[in-house]
Amino acid sequence: MIQKTKKLLLNPWFQLVLSVLFVTTSEVFLKRGAVEAPRLPDEVNWTGVSGLASPDVWHAESCSSSRVSSAGFMSCASFR
Repeated sequence: MIQKTKKLLLNPWFQLVLSVLFVTTSEVFLKRGAVEAPRLPDEVNWTGVSGLASPDVWHAESCSSSRVSSAGFMSCASFR
């Protein structure tokens, strides 16, 4: 059983699919966070700092950084 799991995890196609799922999920959360972000005056908004106020942006960043390990999949796949 361990050999099968090891073989699956080391399969390049599985790694590619897993990476695509993580990136897609991260992009969805980034989009949701950008839409829900508070609007600031144009003098400040050019920095993009207002997006950091949304928890979805932080969830997307944690999801994006957890791509390197498959242990982060559950935190990335769980929606609020």
